[in-house]
Amino acid sequence: MAVAEIRVDLGYLEQLASQLRALEAGFAEIDGRGDFDAAAVGDDVLKDRIDQFVSGWRDGRNRIKDRLTEAAELIEAALESYCGYEGHIAAGFRGDGS
Repeated sequence: MAVAEIRVDLGYLEQLASQLRALEAGFAEIDGRGDFDAAAVGDDVLKDRIDQFVSGWRDGRNRIKDRLTEAAELIEAALESYCGYEGHIAAGFRGDGS
């Protein structure tokens, strides 16, 4: 039976994790600037609608940021595993690993 060959582009995974972390940081930065003084609008109905929108957008941003964090962590864990396995395999071929 033939052994399946798995190829992993580690450089691409590193780049992807880095990009996800940059997006995550961008969403975190936006969170600090997301406040809006709805009271300055004057009209209570419009103020309430703006408050609802800002609150919903903040919650949505946080969900997106959490998903970006999760994806980056999974990719980083995969990278760590692939690199660790590669090291063990290389050590086995050299005869200096167990």
